[in-house]
Amino acid sequence: MQNKKQLKKRTSRQPKPKTSQPKKETSKKKNAGGRPSTYEAIIVPMLKKKTKEGKNQIEDLAFYGLTDEQLANHFGVTRDCVTKWKKEHPEFKQALDTGKLVADRKIIKSLYERAMGYEHPDLFITQFQGEIIEKTITKHYPPDTGACFIWLKNRQNWQNQPEFNLFDEVEINVNIVPRNPSSSDEADT
Repeated sequence: MQNKKQLKKRTSRQPKPKTSQPKKETSKKKNAGGRPSTYEAIIVPMLKKKTKEGKNQIEDLAFYGLTDEQLANHFGVTRDCVTKWKKEHPEFKQALDTGKLVADRKIIKSLYERAMGYEHPDLFITQFQGEIIEKTITKHYPPDTGACFIWLKNRQNWQNQPEFNLFDEVEINVNIVPRNPSSSDEADT
């Protein structure tokens, strides 16, 4: 066993005094000579690669409504890292915003059509006496009150609850009209 002095000597190490040496100039680029950042390795190629619709892959992920947490899981990083990328890389944030905007516009258009009612051509296929009959028809969809409500609530700030209080004082006027005695006597008999 070691004696107490040796043990104490090991555990109570003093930090080395700092010497005043001039700092070396480092290049502005982080990770110079080291491993490339996750952003450079994963995100930059995704920003450059386009899908069939002409969007980059980041816009495509945002289009499908991925949250920051889901994006982080997809990229294999933390949510804080995705938030940091949005602050430090405007092209990344712009791609996310563009993808979300395109999706929102499609939803708005669909909700509007549903609220107003719409029609579209459709192919109707049936069979009569063993013969297949194909006919182009127009399908009609009536306005949907639920879609109307959602639209008005979001666009016009409609409320779910009416704005009145059941306990407010209400004035009720009652007019008493005398009944015609001759017509009521005949109806009773």
